[in-house]
Amino acid sequence: MDAETRSALRDVEQRVAIMGEEEMAATVTRFGIRSPKGNALQPPFRFNLMFQTQIGPEGQQKGYLRPELAQGIFMNFKKMYDFNGGRMPF
Repeated sequence: MDAETRSALRDVEQRVAIMGEEEMAATVTRFGIRSPKGNALQPPFRFNLMFQTQIGPEGQQKGYLRPELAQGIFMNFKKMYDFNGGRMPF
């Protein structure tokens, strides 16, 4: 890898967090970035890692849980199921 490419990649590394979808797609194309198996990548798109839930007394408002907080719902389900005598814990 030549010095110019190395410098350009360092610049990308510094700016990747603020890049938009189009700029990321252009960067992937510019540097020929491929998957570990050598396949072409799909264009980048926005997605949300947060878990959506309903909050409030009637569940009318949307709320979002961070993944590390929401994992307790799944990890503790069997324990709560057994604790409640084999009934759903809600």
